Amino acid sequence: MMMFMKRNLLLILIPLLSFDVIADDAADVSVSDRVKSIQTSKANRADRQFWRSELKWSDECESSFNYPESVSGITLYPVNSNEYLFRITCTFGSYQGQHHLYLVSTGQQIQSRAIKLHQYKIESNKVIIKKASTTFWGEVLEGTRPASLKILNLYSGAGHCGILTTYKFVDGKMNTTKIKAQPNCEAQKKVREPEKWREYKVQ
Repeated sequence: MMMFMKRNLLLILIPLLSFDVIADDAADVSVSDRVKSIQTSKANRADRQFWRSELKWSDECESSFNYPESVSGITLYPVNSNEYLFRITCTFGSYQGQHHLYLVSTGQQIQSRAIKLHQYKIESNKVIIKKASTTFWGEVLEGTRPASLKILNLYSGAGHCGILTTYKFVDGKMNTTKIKAQPNCEAQKKVREPEKWREYKVQ
């Protein structure tokens, strides 16, 4: 009888011990390894939970992120050897998503701050600046240089009208370097290549 009780107790303890080992392993993952997992597209929901504990994006954003456990929704762009722009996706949307942007230092201690950027609209052939915000909508296209972003904000799912804005991260902020747009969705000639849209002067 005593042998039977010991064996059952051992069977109960083994799963608990295994869980503790897994939890300890997750806690022991280094920041550099977490960064590398994002860079190699191997980050998952556990990585997202870790970075949310550090960056503290909104509950509203997180509640919108209804995707498989294997999807982290985090993209990073190098600024220098230990600084990155982190793009946190709240939702991918039907054809363009909602995102937050953070500057993250991964040195001896993780430091971060939300980054604002301006988004724009065209009215009467003039560029109208929207209020700078840490939340933005659009399809994010990587630029050719480090910490350079192109954001395509479509006005129609057909893709023939909208605004394409290029930003470069300089001196701690996102500067607008180029704006191309086709504001008229009813235009007779429908151009679905944003790079061929008319260029507007940056304000």
